[in-house]
Amino acid sequence: MRSPLVPNVLWPVVEESFDEAEFLWRSWESSLDTHSRNYREVWFWTEDRLGGALDGVRLGQNKACEELLVPALRQGQNEHAFVVAVHVLASTSACVYWEILQPLLCTAKGPRARLCGRALELATSPTQVRALEENLYRMGPAGLPWLVAARTFRRQPSALADVHELATSHSADHRRVAMAAARLLPQHVARKLVEPGLSDIDAFVVAAATESGLVHGLRSAWARCLELGAAQTVPSSFFWLSALGGERESRLMMAALAQPRSFELGLAALGFWGTKEAANVALQAMQNETHARLAAEAFCAITGLVLATNNLVAPEPAGASEPIPYELDDMNADLVPKLDDLLPLPDPAGVRRWWAQNEARFDRSTRYIGGRPLCLAALHQALASGPMRRRHVLAFELAVRTGGACDVQTRAFYSLQRQQLRTIAEHICSDAVSFSMQQPGLA
Repeated sequence: MRSPLVPNVLWPVVEESFDEAEFLWRSWESSLDTHSRNYREVWFWTEDRLGGALDGVRLGQNKACEELLVPALRQGQNEHAFVVAVHVLASTSACVYWEILQPLLCTAKGPRARLCGRALELATSPTQVRALEENLYRMGPAGLPWLVAARTFRRQPSALADVHELATSHSADHRRVAMAAARLLPQHVARKLVEPGLSDIDAFVVAAATESGLVHGLRSAWARCLELGAAQTVPSSFFWLSALGGERESRLMMAALAQPRSFELGLAALGFWGTKEAANVALQAMQNETHARLAAEAFCAITGLVLATNNLVAPEPAGASEPIPYELDDMNADLVPKLDDLLPLPDPAGVRRWWAQNEARFDRSTRYIGGRPLCLAALHQALASGPMRRRHVLAFELAVRTGGACDVQTRAFYSLQRQQLRTIAEHICSDAVSFSMQQPGLA
């Protein structure tokens, strides 16, 4: 039976809120990998408005459920409208909403399962989290993987029995969830779960097991990471080697830079390598217009140079914004620019002059982040004020170097990230956390 709207709520406003939520969710997800903003700016420009739009949809109550959310679930063509609908339904304790959502969660597979997981894990307020966990518990075994995945995302440990049940499942998706959850368990417990996962037949399970094993400092996980990075089958593992490795791992990056098919991967990894040698390699690569943007991004990540502040942004090539003649236009072309193409174009000669004046203050044996030697405070600053695109790898490095004591979920809403960064700042002030400069498994 349809319930009326909350008094003084106009239905057109609810409809408009749903459209805005769909658009802003897409924009927010994209902004998590942007170079041009930090996490506070993403909250200010996009996420705060997204939160307001989601609240506007919730005000529609059952009428919004029937006329907006349920159709979005059934159509499934617009993935952002779909994830907004799941998120709104999941963030309430109303039984009628979960009667709609439960069959979907029990049958979702592939991309739809991924979108459902994303919608569930982003429940952030205590009221939303409590409602979500209560309803997932009521689902029994079918709700267990969703529950454990959402708790892992918020960096809350799950019960060992629940993780063990998923780790021994025939479902690769369930094993992957268990491997990710193991990073929050005590090391002696996690080892027994992770080491079998390192040799799993599913690549995603192996990647999750490797990630958790590195956080726990397991030598076997580092060996597996070396294998994955050398094969370049898991791009994130290549970045992990860059951030956490030493001389042997630097040779892998140089080998990647020597191959055309892996050159861009190696170039992107230079910024996480962070040495003076890496800065010189990036400076050399900057002379090639094709790779100048990515090379400059790596160089700046190491040295702390800000191109715009130092007037070292080159003008865009002439004709870049001119319309393409109709007869040459590809109607099937993807018009969305790649993230690397949105990086600023550097002035290579100006950057060389800047480096000539500043190179002497960089030591060859030191790794730098934004011009500062690697340390807990430097990583915290990079996460608090650095560009979004670099934060994912840096947050993982921070978790590994502190044994999981400092952990930031860089794809969460602002409120959770702010709380996690505040905790790290407290650790810095009290000097309460051990920060390892060694490779995982060698500390």
